[in-house]
Amino acid sequence: MSRFVRTVLTIVILVFSGILSGWLVLNLTFKGGEVVVPEITGKDIIFTLEVLSERDLNLKVSGWQYSNSIPKNYVISQKPLPGQSLKKDGDVNVIMSKGTKEVAIPRLVGEIKRKAEIILKRNGLKVGNVTRVHSSRYKKDVVIGQDPLPQTKAGRGTKVNLMISKGRTGDAYFMPDLTGRDIKEVVKVIENMKLGVGNVSEELREDMKPGLVLGHEPGYGYKISADEKVDFVVSKHPGPDKSIEGTYQMLYYKTPEELASVRVRIVLEDESGVKQVYNQKQTGGTNIRLLIKTGKNTKAKIYLNNTLVEERVY
Repeated sequence: MSRFVRTVLTIVILVFSGILSGWLVLNLTFKGGEVVVPEITGKDIIFTLEVLSERDLNLKVSGWQYSNSIPKNYVISQKPLPGQSLKKDGDVNVIMSKGTKEVAIPRLVGEIKRKAEIILKRNGLKVGNVTRVHSSRYKKDVVIGQDPLPQTKAGRGTKVNLMISKGRTGDAYFMPDLTGRDIKEVVKVIENMKLGVGNVSEELREDMKPGLVLGHEPGYGYKISADEKVDFVVSKHPGPDKSIEGTYQMLYYKTPEELASVRVRIVLEDESGVKQVYNQKQTGGTNIRLLIKTGKNTKAKIYLNNTLVEERVY
């Protein structure tokens, strides 16, 4: 066989092989005007558009969702699935990622700690580390600092560290001598010193009129800080016990809902003296119902954490 003939046959074989290969590819990829859907899940939108365009398919974004694992503008899911057949010019529906859901950190400074916790929860955020420091500007349990700062963009579930006020560093006093004075007058002195009234007990004394201070703890000359309690012993005049006689009324009080926990004390003050009738720790939003004995000019003083918040006259 001549060299020319061999050359011609080689060319014919190569051309035939190319035609056959092309036919096989077209037969595998295009089935009666159909194409095989490629894998695009986890791919970015630019790559997805290019791949689908090469196969004469259209991209249809069915929705956007937040995702902690798929970056923004990447495909989360697709329909039809990879490997399935789809007619040319058909739509491939995808759900695209919006990335991690971000929120603006809210401003918490100036809020009560309990309210700050509620605000964080509503925004999909969590309370991080909590530190407490004294502050001359902010009251106790008020947020005075935060990290991250307000308006910082952060993902859901981010922890926000809080700095909470412990209130002012307590003013220190030397306890005055209050013995022999009327307990009503003494209570006003104690309140002006930003101190709290602790337990008030009575002692029978025939030689004294009722309601006089016989002693107190801490005693005279001792150093005492603001918000501390002072216990008193007052005189009680002997006579028939008429303590159960009199008029009674229901005292209703609801603790502030924004407080997580609070010490509630209720002190009655009338002509017979001063008596503490309630002293318990309660959660915010608790309804207190208390039967109290009332008389002429009876006063009920309500303290929250040793701070007078309300005074009622019966």
